[in-house]
Amino acid sequence: MNKRKIYMMLIVLIVLPLTTGCDVFSSSDEDGESPPMTQTMGQDRIISEGNIVPRDDLYLYTSTSGIVTELLVEIGDEVEEGQVLLVLDGLSQAEAALKAAELEYEAAQQALNDLNETAELDSATAWLTWLDARDKYILAEEEWDDLDKDKYEDDIDDAQENIFEVEEDLEDAQETFDRYKDLDKDNSLRKKYEDELRDAREDYNESVRKHDELVIELERVEAEWLQALHNVEKAQADSLKQLNDTIQ
Repeated sequence: MNKRKIYMMLIVLIVLPLTTGCDVFSSSDEDGESPPMTQTMGQDRIISEGNIVPRDDLYLYTSTSGIVTELLVEIGDEVEEGQVLLVLDGLSQAEAALKAAELEYEAAQQALNDLNETAELDSATAWLTWLDARDKYILAEEEWDDLDKDKYEDDIDDAQENIFEVEEDLEDAQETFDRYKDLDKDNSLRKKYEDELRDAREDYNESVRKHDELVIELERVEAEWLQALHNVEKAQADSLKQLNDTIQ
């Protein structure tokens, strides 16, 4: 085998993987066939020509129609998400702005409708609250008017006088017992005056309890009436305010 043949075989072995690599990275057409490729073999070299196509195709579209007036990228440029690729004509931009304005108007109208419905509901709630407060006020006022306040005050004064009396009896019983408290616990006199002291304390505590009950009852009826009056006034003011807000 002469040197010329050995040289040609080496060239074929070197170029063949390169041509095979081009075929691996090229895309197939719809029928699965590779793009046409031509090869020319000479004595000292091999020349191969072919078409390299992208692996994937991507279709871009815009949300509005129009004419592209400016292309901001070129073939082969790398792009990022959110990057502006092209500019539409002024008419398309105006249409897009109009569409956006219409959507904003619809959203605002819906928000207004919701607000009106909420305002009407709040107005009705405020009105019911006022009616309920008014009913409670009427009941509290009737109880306050029906209460015989003069009699209560007289009963309270009498209960206070009774406290003064039983308090004196309690002091006397305490002094008497103190004279015999050092005697034996089984002593009859000590036990007698100890029982009298215990009864005097019970009488005093009972007098204080009755007096406090009369005072508390009188103050309770008055406090409920005043609280009901405050509630109905506040509910009425809230209802009127809510009504004015609804009208406006």
